[in-house]
Amino acid sequence: MQSLSTISRASAIRVVLALILTFTVCLVISQKSAIHSYAERLPKIAARPHPIPNIVHYTQLQKTEHSDLHFSFEAFLSLYGALRILKPEKIYIHTNFNESMLERAAQNGSKWTRMVLTTFKEVIINHVKVAEHVNGMKIKNIEAKSDLVRWEETYDKGGIYLDWDVHTLRDVKILREAGFQNVVGRQPDGPVNTGCFMSQKKSAMAGVMRREQYIVFDNSWGAHSVDLLTTVAERLAGSPGEVLIMEAPAFAPYNWQAGDMDQLMGPHNESPVPPFPQVNDVAQDPYERWNNKSRSRDWEHDFSPSYFLHAFKFRGHKIEGYKGVTVKYILERDSNFALATWKTVQMGIEEGLFSPDDDEV
Repeated sequence: MQSLSTISRASAIRVVLALILTFTVCLVISQKSAIHSYAERLPKIAARPHPIPNIVHYTQLQKTEHSDLHFSFEAFLSLYGALRILKPEKIYIHTNFNESMLERAAQNGSKWTRMVLTTFKEVIINHVKVAEHVNGMKIKNIEAKSDLVRWEETYDKGGIYLDWDVHTLRDVKILREAGFQNVVGRQPDGPVNTGCFMSQKKSAMAGVMRREQYIVFDNSWGAHSVDLLTTVAERLAGSPGEVLIMEAPAFAPYNWQAGDMDQLMGPHNESPVPPFPQVNDVAQDPYERWNNKSRSRDWEHDFSPSYFLHAFKFRGHKIEGYKGVTVKYILERDSNFALATWKTVQMGIEEGLFSPDDDEV
C-alpha cells in the first residue's frame, strides 16, 4: 500500500497540473478573444465599406454683391477633365449666386462660363448659404468661405472635392474603393492639402472638420483649413480604415512657391515635346511605361505618381512668356502643365468642344 505522504504528493501534483492547464486554457481563450475583438474592428477585405461616392464637388462663391459669375478656360478644363476621366454620377457646383445671375452668366458670360453652365447634364448647381461671420469676426477672404462650404457639402453628400485649379490626370476608382473612409494628400511642404480630397458621406474626418473649423476659425489663412486638416487627418489615421494620407506627388506634385509655378507653367520657347514615346506617355502597361521613361527635355516632369495636379498659383508672380492657360498653350507642349493636361485637351477637341487654335483664356 502507498503511504499517505506518497498519495498526498501525487494529489498535489495533479492539482498543480490542473491549475496550470486551466490557466493555459484561459490564457489562450483570452488571447483569442482579444485578437478576435481587434480583428472585428479592422476593415475586412471581403466586407469593405461602400466606396467613396463618385461625386465631384466644386465651390464658386460671390466675392461681393456686385461680382459676376465667370469661369476661365483653366476652370473649364478642370471640370471637363474630372467629368471625362473620373466619370462621376454628378458634379456639384456649390454657389451663392442667385438664379438671375446664373441665367445672365449662362446667356451672356464668357465662352467658358457658358460652357460650364450649359454643356454637361452631370453638372448640378447647388445653392448654399454662406456664413459672413464666425466667432464674432467678419470673414475677410472668399477662400475661407469656400473652406467652410466644402466640408458642409462633402460631409452631407460624400465624394471628391476639387478646387478649380486641380486637374484630374487619371481615375481614382482604385482609391475610392480601397476601403478607406477618406483619402487625402500632402503638399510638398508637408501639410495636408484641402483643395483635393475624397470623403465618404458622413465620415468621421469630414464630421470633425465640419465642426472644428468654426471653433478654431480666426481669419488666418490656415488655422481652420490646412492646419486643422493636417492635425485631424494625422490623428484619425490611427483609426482603422478612416484616413489614407497620400504622399505629395499623388495630388500636389508642385508647391505654392514662385519657383514651382515657373517650373509648372512656364513655357520654354522650344519645339513641342513629342507625344510618344516619352516619360509622360499615356501607356498603362507597367513594362511599357518602364521602357518609355526617357525625357525629350531636361525640364520634363514625370507625372506617373500623380492622380491629380493641383496647379497652385503664387499671387502676383509673373512668368516670362506665360499669358494664361488656353487650348493653344497646351497644344504647344512646351510646359509641364501642358504635358500633364494635353490628353484632356485632345479629348475636348475630338468631342468638338473647342478648336486647336482657340486662344481665349
